[in-house]
Amino acid sequence: MLGLTASASAPSASDGAWTSDGWLSNLAINILSAVILFVVGWLAWRATTRRKLADFFHTSDGITIYTSTLFVVPGGSLDFRDVRRTCGGPAVPLAESEVATRLMLVIQRFGSSALGGALKSVRFDDVDCHIAPSPARADDVSRSRTIVTLGSPGYNCVSEWVESSFDPLCRFAADMGSIDAPNGPATNVHSGMLVRACHPTTGQVAYYAAGPSELATVTAANYLVENWRKLARHYPRSMPFCLVLQADPSTGGSATVTSRTPSPTPTPWQYLLRR
Repeated sequence: MLGLTASASAPSASDGAWTSDGWLSNLAINILSAVILFVVGWLAWRATTRRKLADFFHTSDGITIYTSTLFVVPGGSLDFRDVRRTCGGPAVPLAESEVATRLMLVIQRFGSSALGGALKSVRFDDVDCHIAPSPARADDVSRSRTIVTLGSPGYNCVSEWVESSFDPLCRFAADMGSIDAPNGPATNVHSGMLVRACHPTTGQVAYYAAGPSELATVTAANYLVENWRKLARHYPRSMPFCLVLQADPSTGGSATVTSRTPSPTPTPWQYLLRR
């Protein structure tokens, strides 16, 4: 009786999968696949975030961010050495200009700053967003775009127009030194307000960040920059709201929300936790 013996031979060097070229090709394909999956997932995540941002800020018709305008009388200006100069004319507060630029980049930038490198500066131009100083007359304020106005009616006529025409939930008191809010006046000089209001006739949307001091105004505007996602969950679409915030001068303006009107709408997850 003949015995049959089966033998297994090891892969030879001629098998493509075991050559150095084949191994490198497989590695390159795997890396390329991982990169493609990462890019597709990242783009999908950013597209979802961008849709939420567009819904919250109503970007379809464009956005104009209005800063305060100060009018310096001739001889009333100081240079960087604290020397009085004869220069006079309109000027924009530096801190408002900086926070307005931050907000514009949030609206326009598609890339994530956390990624760094070239992706940090990726921007889309599908949203028309620009910054402008407050005009001298309310007639010159855009009637077709979403507006963001910074500063009190004392220095920004857009803020004055929003208070008189949009029926916001919060507004400045007559002396411009405190804020009239539904839950009571905020009299601290470092108390600011962040408001979303809609024009009762045209439906135009306005965001209003202001306070009796520069710190209060900038703190309220920074809260919008850093917390728009949270606000979008609590106050969807065009729902008006008013937040009163307390700025902490010792920390450079960290914000504490002291009152909210109306009370935030709970998310589905928060609703389930309460049951």
